[in-house]
Amino acid sequence: MTLRTAVLLVLVGVLAAVPAAASTPADQTVAAAEQRLGQQQDRPDAYVELATAFMKKSRESGDPGYYARAAAALDRALAVDPNDYPALRVRPWVLLGQHDFRGALAAAERAHELEPGDWWNYGTLADAAIELGDYDRALDAAQRMVDLRPGLPAYTRAAFLRSLFGDRAGAIEILGLAVAAASPQDPETLAWTLVHLGHEHFALGDLAAAAAAYSRALAAFPDYYLALGALGRVRAAAGRLDEATTLYRRAVEQIPAPDLVGALGDVYAAAGHADKAERQYAL
Repeated sequence: MTLRTAVLLVLVGVLAAVPAAASTPADQTVAAAEQRLGQQQDRPDAYVELATAFMKKSRESGDPGYYARAAAALDRALAVDPNDYPALRVRPWVLLGQHDFRGALAAAERAHELEPGDWWNYGTLADAAIELGDYDRALDAAQRMVDLRPGLPAYTRAAFLRSLFGDRAGAIEILGLAVAAASPQDPETLAWTLVHLGHEHFALGDLAAAAAAYSRALAAFPDYYLALGALGRVRAAAGRLDEATTLYRRAVEQIPAPDLVGALGDVYAAAGHADKAERQYAL
């Protein structure tokens, strides 16, 4: 095995024991990108396609390990062509996932300088500016994104900024536009948007509307851990502890994230199951 082949195998996951079955849209996207890369190892766009697939899989699965794999794919793309614009365009997205916010801002600025009319760059500029507390710049970038390409990516950023400034009703209105703009071919993105719509309703104390949004998310993308945990929170707030327990347990089975594990422990404690709560807290 050559060094080049070994790098490719690690990158696409053949050596990482990724399950062969593609059961979700993100799995299918990763599998297609891996297959293409196996045939086109000298094309940077094949690595960019794989990086994008890994980013989608990271959000779907809650596994941050995919960020490193996405970064490795972009490194390979830029090794082939250091000036490849699609790779430079996607890099700030990956850096945001890795919480390198200053690096993401610098990368987004570079991509924007190369293509100032590309709507995508305003999204990554807005995201990085938000994380760094530069809200005026974030507002300007998000508005420019809406102007250039109204649609779900722009609407979700606009809604987040509305919420950030305390206008939750405005955020709900814009998230409604985002839900309407979602593609049925991308059920995880629809579910993610509905979860955030539910969060805004929950923050306003409207448990029924929150539960409806989370239930719609689960209908669009069954067993979505974000929606399961969020609906569990609603049921716990309503005192329906048995339902909350079931939902949190299902979420933890999908993704044993610390916040979900701790929330399940809290529900056990509220239900009088101190021993079960302690076991959760000890995990």
